[in-house]
Amino acid sequence: MELTAADNGRAVCLTAGGQIRLTLDGTRERPWTPVTASGGALKAANPGIAVLPGDAVAAYDAVATGDAELGSSRPVCAQHTGPGRMSCKSVEEWTVTVTVR
Repeated sequence: MELTAADNGRAVCLTAGGQIRLTLDGTRERPWTPVTASGGALKAANPGIAVLPGDAVAAYDAVATGDAELGSSRPVCAQHTGPGRMSCKSVEEWTVTVTVR
């Protein structure tokens, strides 16, 4: 199963033994944080592809029945630093709930 930023908020099902892959396209100015997974249903796997600056790429194997939540976040607007530059503190969250059966 493949996921992207457009899947934010979805709940998906995966069969034990299956794999879920995701790519979140970001930029240097608005980078995604590394993807995290909660729960014991998923185990991190090698996504096998190169990551561009700002992107978050991950793969997980479904190793046990149960639920897991995948998550990442990034700044809503480009981060500017230095005198006279504005920077917002808002964060865009990305989550997907995965049920392994």
